[in-house]
Amino acid sequence: MIQNLHPYPRLTTIRKLSQAKDGRIHTDGPSKVMTLLIYMNDAWQADGSGRLRVLYDGQNFEPYAAEVPPTMGTVFAFLRADHSWHGHKPFTGERRVVQTAWITDAKEIERKKKRNSTAQFLKGIFGR
Repeated sequence: MIQNLHPYPRLTTIRKLSQAKDGRIHTDGPSKVMTLLIYMNDAWQADGSGRLRVLYDGQNFEPYAAEVPPTMGTVFAFLRADHSWHGHKPFTGERRVVQTAWITDAKEIERKKKRNSTAQFLKGIFGR
């Protein structure tokens, strides 16, 4: 399937740290058209934690359709759908990823940026 992403604005975020609450099973919200992930970790543990899984449903990490190791240069992209379930088992620590999302409109990007800046401000006050 070919998707023309040219009309959609992009939002790029860089993440360095993962918290235990990150990675819960979900689908991206309807404002996202497509997500592209580029992982930037030199090595990764083999136990499955922190490895992105493409899932069959919104409840279970197993069985899974695919598992994506977050190692240096690994690229994974997917179109958003009501059934594009994904997530990773809990991992706390350094998990570097560059994420680009194509968003339905610029207003959504501004809303997401504002929400993120508020979260960063509160993290600065209360810690991680």
